[in-house]
Amino acid sequence: MRLHTVPDPDLWLHLRIGQVLARGGTFGLPDPLVSLADRAYSPTQWLAELLGYRVWEVAGLPGVEVLRDLGVLALGACLLFGTRSRAAAQPAAIAAMVALFGSAAGWGERPQLLGLVLFAGVYAAWLRAVDGRGLPLWVVPSTWVWAGVHGTWVTGIGLGLLVILGGVLDGRLAYRRAISLGGVLVAALLAGLMTPLGTAALTEPFRVSAALTGHVNEWQRPSAGNLLMWAVLLGAILIAFEWFRHGQWSPSRVLLLLTAVVNALFMVRLIALGAIMLAPLLAEALDGQGATRLAVRRRTQLWVWGMAAAVFLGICLPKALTPSQGPLPPSVDQAVASAAPGSTIAVDLRVSGWVLWRFPGQRPLRDLRSELYAPATAAAYDRFMSGSTGWDSYATVHAVRGILVRDASPLARLLAGRRDWQSTAHEQHWQFWVRSP
Repeated sequence: MRLHTVPDPDLWLHLRIGQVLARGGTFGLPDPLVSLADRAYSPTQWLAELLGYRVWEVAGLPGVEVLRDLGVLALGACLLFGTRSRAAAQPAAIAAMVALFGSAAGWGERPQLLGLVLFAGVYAAWLRAVDGRGLPLWVVPSTWVWAGVHGTWVTGIGLGLLVILGGVLDGRLAYRRAISLGGVLVAALLAGLMTPLGTAALTEPFRVSAALTGHVNEWQRPSAGNLLMWAVLLGAILIAFEWFRHGQWSPSRVLLLLTAVVNALFMVRLIALGAIMLAPLLAEALDGQGATRLAVRRRTQLWVWGMAAAVFLGICLPKALTPSQGPLPPSVDQAVASAAPGSTIAVDLRVSGWVLWRFPGQRPLRDLRSELYAPATAAAYDRFMSGSTGWDSYATVHAVRGILVRDASPLARLLAGRRDWQSTAHEQHWQFWVRSP
């Protein structure tokens, strides 16, 4: 894991969307941000985006980074809340730390982090409810908030159903109790549908998933070298070994373990959910190994809390204390800003969010909201940016006045051989080209 020194590329897009919403703007067709959108955008993360933008207005990037750091701490607290109900203090803390590490890919300055916090908190609430510790009524308003924060609220509904089903299969839940918990779950689902988006809050996450799965790195299967995936898998192996030794398996535990492993293996962005689901099971396994007896030693306590401090100080704070600027070098920023207002520009998607945020007067063809573009539209843009045959005709048809690319890209090499395009900035492997008058 590396220190967090660069803001998540999606941050700038979320800030721009939050800015539009804060100023009373709406999304439809034509899209207010880009030119190629084939369908209207549904801002399913509107609440988090508004929060991020308001924090930016008050405190700028350092404020957003502090908000992110608080999110990481809240995630750790929710994990500890869930593990502590299943094990003694130190095994619970160790399991929470492992799960926190496994969720590290979701620590960016994005609504996804708040979604993970709510996932961990709601998961702990359902587990405690099945153990007979009251009705988790607070899950209902939390789900309303969650539905405005991130699409993972849908997985929260499925998670509640899974925990209740496991309790019934274990024989720990009487049917009357299960019906009561099911009523809370239904109320939570209805609360999620009562946001300003209505039923779109439920349907949009599935549509986005269908559009992005297999096409974007975090929506693909993790590689064999993904350390976060291995953290989940090794934890699962330890848990299964302890079950085999002590006969502690039960239908509910097996359901949760298998779901966690499937999440970790299925998609990069789901590894965090798998790690969170594994945490209470891992706490039980560590407690069963006698970790409680070892943990009472002061040396072990210092080690555990030292690890927690290292996570916060070594990974969170460096970014908050020394916030970087945008992803483009100053001369390239200046060149983009100097383009005629309202110019249609083609942009490398990795920096499209920054361009939308930093240069609202320009109009990129496409951005990171892949669900807005028909497959043919997206493929044509990708062919253009890769310099495929007919790229110049594409630029003419779409009245492209500027192109922002990496200098090693095929398109940059083609532009260098044309008299009708001029490079107005070239720094740190980025180039901005403008069409000659």
